[in-house]
Amino acid sequence: MTTTVIPRTTAGPLRYLPLLVPGLLFLVALAIAPVSPAKATDGLYKITTTQFSISHHDIDCVKDAEQVATCTTTVDGKVLDVRLDTTPVTELSCTATYDSLDTACTRAFDYGPGSHRVHLDSLVVPEPAAQEIRDAYPWWSWLFDGPWFLFALGLLAAMTIAAGALAWVWSRHPRPAARHRVLRTLVTFVVYWTFYLPVTLVVAPWEATKLTYHLLLIPHSVLFPALLALVWQLAVGGKVTGATGQRIGLTAASAITTLVCGSMMMLLLAVTTGMPD
Repeated sequence: MTTTVIPRTTAGPLRYLPLLVPGLLFLVALAIAPVSPAKATDGLYKITTTQFSISHHDIDCVKDAEQVATCTTTVDGKVLDVRLDTTPVTELSCTATYDSLDTACTRAFDYGPGSHRVHLDSLVVPEPAAQEIRDAYPWWSWLFDGPWFLFALGLLAAMTIAAGALAWVWSRHPRPAARHRVLRTLVTFVVYWTFYLPVTLVVAPWEATKLTYHLLLIPHSVLFPALLALVWQLAVGGKVTGATGQRIGLTAASAITTLVCGSMMMLLLAVTTGMPD
Protein backbone atom coordinates (compact mmCIF):
# COMPACT_ATOMS: atom_id res chain seq x y z
CA MET A 1 0.00 0.00 0.00
CA THR A 2 1.43 3.37 -1.02
CA THR A 3 1.18 6.31 1.37
CA THR A 4 0.61 9.70 -0.20
CA VAL A 5 2.54 12.56 1.40
CA ILE A 6 0.57 15.78 1.41
CA PRO A 7 2.91 18.76 1.01
CA ARG A 8 2.62 21.59 3.50
CA THR A 9 0.72 24.46 1.92
CA THR A 10 1.02 27.20 4.54
CA ALA A 11 3.85 29.49 5.57
CA GLY A 12 3.85 27.83 8.97
CA PRO A 13 5.23 29.84 11.89
CA LEU A 14 6.88 32.29 9.48
CA ARG A 15 3.59 34.03 8.84
CA TYR A 16 3.25 34.96 12.50
CA LEU A 17 6.55 36.85 12.72
CA PRO A 18 5.20 40.28 11.70
CA LEU A 19 2.31 39.90 14.15
CA LEU A 20 4.67 39.26 17.06
CA VAL A 21 5.91 42.87 17.05
CA PRO A 22 2.61 44.62 17.89
CA GLY A 23 1.66 41.70 20.12
CA LEU A 24 4.83 42.02 22.21
CA LEU A 25 4.57 45.79 22.41
CA PHE A 26 0.97 45.46 23.53
CA LEU A 27 2.19 43.30 26.42
CA VAL A 28 4.74 46.03 27.23
CA ALA A 29 1.91 48.57 27.19
CA LEU A 30 -0.07 46.43 29.63
CA ALA A 31 2.95 46.20 31.92
CA ILE A 32 3.58 49.96 32.10
CA ALA A 33 -0.06 51.07 31.97
CA PRO A 34 -0.51 51.33 35.77
CA VAL A 35 2.41 53.79 36.05
CA SER A 36 2.11 55.55 32.68
CA PRO A 37 2.76 59.33 32.85
CA ALA A 38 -0.28 59.76 30.61
CA LYS A 39 -2.45 58.61 33.52
CA ALA A 40 -1.68 61.85 35.36
CA THR A 41 -4.42 63.79 33.60
CA ASP A 42 -5.34 65.90 36.61
CA GLY A 43 -2.50 68.28 35.90
CA LEU A 44 0.97 67.35 37.17
CA TYR A 45 3.03 64.20 36.77
CA LYS A 46 6.14 65.12 38.75
CA ILE A 47 7.81 67.87 40.78
CA THR A 48 11.61 67.93 40.86
CA THR A 49 14.10 69.97 42.91
CA THR A 50 17.87 69.84 43.30
CA GLN A 51 17.36 67.45 46.25
CA PHE A 52 14.40 65.19 45.45
CA SER A 53 11.45 64.36 43.22
CA ILE A 54 7.76 64.00 44.07
CA SER A 55 5.53 61.61 42.14
CA HIS A 56 1.98 62.45 41.06
CA HIS A 57 0.76 59.78 43.49
CA ASP A 58 1.70 62.21 46.30
CA ILE A 59 0.28 65.31 44.61
CA ASP A 60 -3.37 66.39 44.75
CA CYS A 61 -4.51 68.44 41.75
CA VAL A 62 -7.77 70.18 40.92
CA LYS A 63 -8.60 71.76 37.55
CA ASP A 64 -10.88 74.73 37.02
CA ALA A 65 -13.07 75.44 33.98
CA GLU A 66 -10.10 76.98 32.10
CA GLN A 67 -8.03 73.79 32.61
CA VAL A 68 -5.73 75.55 35.07
CA ALA A 69 -4.55 73.01 37.64
CA THR A 70 -3.80 73.82 41.27
CA CYS A 71 -1.65 71.07 42.76
CA THR A 72 -0.84 70.63 46.44
CA THR A 73 1.55 68.43 48.40
CA THR A 74 3.38 68.52 51.72
CA VAL A 75 7.15 68.93 51.98
CA ASP A 76 8.83 68.78 55.39
CA GLY A 77 5.50 69.44 57.07
CA LYS A 78 4.78 72.58 55.01
CA VAL A 79 2.37 73.07 52.13
CA LEU A 80 3.69 73.33 48.57
CA ASP A 81 1.29 74.72 45.96
CA VAL A 82 1.92 74.64 42.21
CA ARG A 83 -0.37 76.26 39.65
CA LEU A 84 -0.11 75.58 35.91
CA ASP A 85 -2.16 75.77 32.72
CA THR A 86 -2.69 72.26 31.29
CA THR A 87 -4.05 73.35 27.91
CA PRO A 88 -1.73 73.14 24.87
CA VAL A 89 0.00 76.52 24.81
CA THR A 90 3.07 77.91 23.12
CA GLU A 91 4.60 79.43 26.24
CA LEU A 92 4.61 77.09 29.21
CA SER A 93 4.64 78.64 32.67
CA CYS A 94 3.88 77.83 36.28
CA THR A 95 3.81 79.50 39.69
CA ALA A 96 4.58 77.96 43.08
CA THR A 97 4.44 78.83 46.75
CA TYR A 98 6.04 76.98 49.63
CA ASP A 99 4.87 77.73 53.14
CA SER A 100 2.94 80.68 51.61
CA LEU A 101 6.15 82.15 50.11
CA ASP A 102 6.77 82.43 46.37
CA THR A 103 9.36 80.05 44.93
CA ALA A 104 10.83 79.89 41.42
CA CYS A 105 9.01 77.43 39.15
CA THR A 106 10.22 76.18 35.77
CA ARG A 107 7.92 74.23 33.47
CA ALA A 108 9.07 71.13 31.56
CA PHE A 109 6.96 69.77 28.72
CA ASP A 110 7.39 66.27 27.32
CA TYR A 111 5.73 64.17 24.64
CA GLY A 112 2.37 62.70 25.47
CA PRO A 113 -0.72 63.80 27.33
CA GLY A 114 -0.77 64.47 31.03
CA SER A 115 3.03 64.35 31.37
CA HIS A 116 3.49 67.86 32.77
CA ARG A 117 6.53 68.33 34.98
CA VAL A 118 7.85 71.30 36.94
CA HIS A 119 11.22 72.04 38.53
CA LEU A 120 11.57 74.19 41.64
CA ASP A 121 15.13 75.52 41.58
CA SER A 122 15.10 77.39 44.89
CA LEU A 123 13.19 74.91 47.06
CA VAL A 124 15.64 73.54 49.65
CA VAL A 125 14.83 71.54 52.79
CA PRO A 126 17.02 69.98 55.48
CA GLU A 127 18.82 66.88 54.21
CA PRO A 128 17.02 64.42 56.56
CA ALA A 129 13.67 65.63 55.17
CA ALA A 130 14.97 65.40 51.60
CA GLN A 131 16.18 61.84 52.21
CA GLU A 132 12.76 60.88 53.55
CA ILE A 133 11.12 62.19 50.38
CA ARG A 134 13.64 60.36 48.19
CA ASP A 135 12.92 57.13 50.04
CA ALA A 136 9.18 57.57 49.40
CA TYR A 137 9.67 58.14 45.66
CA PRO A 138 8.23 55.12 43.72
CA TRP A 139 10.91 52.62 42.69
CA TRP A 140 9.42 52.12 39.22
CA SER A 141 9.71 55.80 38.28
CA TRP A 142 13.33 55.30 37.16
CA LEU A 143 11.96 53.85 33.92
CA PHE A 144 10.30 57.14 32.99
CA ASP A 145 13.14 59.38 34.15
CA GLY A 146 15.49 58.66 31.25
CA PRO A 147 16.67 55.02 31.11
CA TRP A 148 13.49 54.02 29.26
CA PHE A 149 15.31 54.83 26.01
CA LEU A 150 18.08 52.32 26.71
CA PHE A 151 15.46 49.77 27.76
CA ALA A 152 13.60 50.35 24.47
CA LEU A 153 16.80 49.94 22.44
CA GLY A 154 17.60 46.69 24.23
CA LEU A 155 14.11 45.33 23.63
CA LEU A 156 14.25 46.36 19.98
CA ALA A 157 17.64 44.68 19.50
CA ALA A 158 16.36 41.49 21.15
CA MET A 159 13.26 41.43 18.92
CA THR A 160 15.33 41.99 15.77
CA ILE A 161 17.82 39.22 16.58
CA ALA A 162 15.03 36.83 17.58
CA ALA A 163 13.06 37.53 14.37
CA GLY A 164 16.12 36.87 12.20
CA ALA A 165 16.94 33.65 14.04
CA LEU A 166 13.35 32.38 13.85
CA ALA A 167 13.14 33.18 10.13
CA TRP A 168 16.35 31.21 9.53
CA VAL A 169 15.05 28.17 11.43
CA TRP A 170 11.50 28.24 10.08
CA SER A 171 12.54 28.65 6.42
CA ARG A 172 14.65 25.48 6.29
CA HIS A 173 11.80 23.25 5.10
CA PRO A 174 10.68 23.54 1.44
CA ARG A 175 7.01 24.18 0.79
CA PRO A 176 4.81 25.43 -2.06
CA ALA A 177 3.14 28.83 -2.10
CA ALA A 178 0.54 29.17 0.65
CA ARG A 179 -3.18 29.21 0.05
CA HIS A 180 -5.25 32.26 1.10
CA ARG A 181 -2.13 34.35 0.72
CA VAL A 182 -3.96 37.60 -0.08
CA LEU A 183 -6.42 37.17 2.80
CA ARG A 184 -3.64 36.62 5.34
CA THR A 185 -1.79 39.61 3.96
CA LEU A 186 -4.84 41.84 4.43
CA VAL A 187 -5.35 40.55 7.98
CA THR A 188 -1.74 41.43 8.83
CA PHE A 189 -2.19 44.94 7.42
CA VAL A 190 -5.36 45.50 9.46
CA VAL A 191 -3.71 44.22 12.66
CA TYR A 192 -0.83 46.67 12.25
CA TRP A 193 -3.08 49.59 11.33
CA THR A 194 -5.33 49.10 14.35
CA PHE A 195 -2.45 48.45 16.77
CA TYR A 196 -2.52 52.01 18.12
CA LEU A 197 -6.12 51.72 19.32
CA PRO A 198 -5.68 49.15 22.13
CA VAL A 199 -2.28 50.59 23.08
CA THR A 200 -3.71 54.10 23.39
CA LEU A 201 -6.66 52.91 25.43
CA VAL A 202 -4.42 50.86 27.73
CA VAL A 203 -1.75 53.44 28.58
CA ALA A 204 -3.83 56.61 28.46
CA PRO A 205 -7.38 57.44 29.60
CA TRP A 206 -10.06 58.30 27.08
CA GLU A 207 -9.64 62.06 27.60
CA ALA A 208 -6.00 61.74 26.61
CA THR A 209 -6.69 59.57 23.56
CA LYS A 210 -8.87 62.32 22.08
CA LEU A 211 -5.95 64.74 22.30
CA THR A 212 -3.52 62.39 20.55
CA TYR A 213 -5.88 60.77 18.06
CA HIS A 214 -4.55 62.59 14.99
CA LEU A 215 -0.95 62.38 16.18
CA LEU A 216 -1.15 58.61 16.32
CA LEU A 217 -2.24 58.43 12.71
CA ILE A 218 1.00 59.90 11.36
CA PRO A 219 2.21 57.68 8.50
CA HIS A 220 5.74 57.00 9.76
CA SER A 221 4.48 55.35 12.95
CA VAL A 222 1.39 53.50 11.70
CA LEU A 223 1.04 53.26 7.92
CA PHE A 224 4.66 52.45 7.02
CA PRO A 225 4.98 49.53 9.50
CA ALA A 226 1.67 48.18 8.21
CA LEU A 227 2.94 48.33 4.62
CA LEU A 228 6.20 46.60 5.58
CA ALA A 229 4.26 43.84 7.34
CA LEU A 230 2.09 43.49 4.24
CA VAL A 231 5.17 43.01 2.03
CA TRP A 232 6.60 40.46 4.49
CA GLN A 233 3.40 38.43 4.50
CA LEU A 234 3.39 38.37 0.69
CA ALA A 235 7.02 37.20 0.68
CA VAL A 236 6.58 34.32 3.14
CA GLY A 237 3.38 33.29 1.43
CA GLY A 238 5.33 32.44 -1.72
CA LYS A 239 7.23 29.27 -2.47
CA VAL A 240 10.01 28.42 -0.03
CA THR A 241 12.77 26.22 -1.40
CA GLY A 242 14.86 25.84 1.75
CA ALA A 243 17.95 26.88 -0.21
CA THR A 244 20.63 28.74 1.74
CA GLY A 245 20.40 31.87 -0.42
CA GLN A 246 16.65 32.22 0.08
CA ARG A 247 16.98 31.53 3.81
CA ILE A 248 19.56 34.30 4.12
CA GLY A 249 17.22 36.65 2.25
CA LEU A 250 14.24 35.79 4.45
CA THR A 251 16.37 36.14 7.58
CA ALA A 252 17.56 39.60 6.52
CA ALA A 253 14.04 40.65 5.52
CA SER A 254 12.64 39.45 8.83
CA ALA A 255 15.28 41.30 10.85
CA ILE A 256 14.93 44.54 8.88
CA THR A 257 11.12 44.45 8.99
CA THR A 258 11.17 43.87 12.75
CA LEU A 259 13.77 46.61 13.31
CA VAL A 260 11.87 49.23 11.32
CA CYS A 261 8.38 48.30 12.50
CA GLY A 262 9.51 47.89 16.09
CA SER A 263 11.28 51.26 16.28
CA MET A 264 8.32 53.11 14.78
CA MET A 265 5.80 51.40 17.03
CA MET A 266 7.99 52.03 20.07
CA LEU A 267 7.95 55.71 19.15
CA LEU A 268 4.17 55.53 18.99
CA LEU A 269 4.08 53.81 22.39
CA ALA A 270 6.43 56.42 23.89
CA VAL A 271 4.32 59.31 22.61
CA THR A 272 1.09 57.75 23.85
CA THR A 273 2.53 56.88 27.24
CA GLY A 274 3.96 60.35 27.82
CA MET A 275 7.62 59.35 27.98
CA PRO A 276 10.08 62.24 28.44
CA ASP A 277 11.75 63.37 25.22
